[in-house]
Formats: sequence, C-alpha cells, structure tokens
Amino acid sequence: MRSLVLLATASLVLFTYYYAKYSRLIEAKLSGGPFANTSMLFATSRTVVVGDVTTPQEIAVQLRRAGYTESRARTARVSYTLQAGEIDVYPGPDSYFRVTTE
Repeated sequence: MRSLVLLATASLVLFTYYYAKYSRLIEAKLSGGPFANTSMLFATSRTVVVGDVTTPQEIAVQLRRAGYTESRARTARVSYTLQAGEIDVYPGPDSYFRVTTE
C-alpha cells in the first residue's frame, strides 16, 4: 500500500513539473501571435500594369491573403494603405523592391 502511495505521489509531481514546463513554453510561443514566424515567401507575384481592369479594393483583398496588413505602422513587416481610388504598398525590409534612403 505504501509503495502505491509513493508511486502516485511521484507520478503527480512528475506530471505537475512537465505540465508547468510545457505550458510556459506554449504560452511564450503563442504570445507572438499567429503569424510571428511566417516565411513571407510566395510562389509567384501578381503583376499589375496600366490598363488592367481591377480596383484598389480587389488588390487589397489579395494583399491581405498574402499576409499584408492595412497599416503604415513600423511594427508591420509588410503593409499597404487604401485611399479613395488608390492603394500604396510598402514592401518589407527584406524585399527586392524595398526603398532605401541611402
């Protein structure tokens, strides 16, 4: 009987230790948000040229699907701003099309 109580106590202590350890690990991973580690690599780009029949709203939908946010905040990796009749796209710092101020 004593060995059964000892085994149950040891199991409970072991379970509690690993539960606390992994719950802290999972909480730390989830605190960054769902897209904290997205690769931002895409198979192909969509080219928009003068004469294409599309609206800024349609382009904004495609940008949102690609991971862009509607913001010009410095915290956003890639973003765009939508205004009446126009859309401004701000690629990320690792983009081939990034704007340099050198």
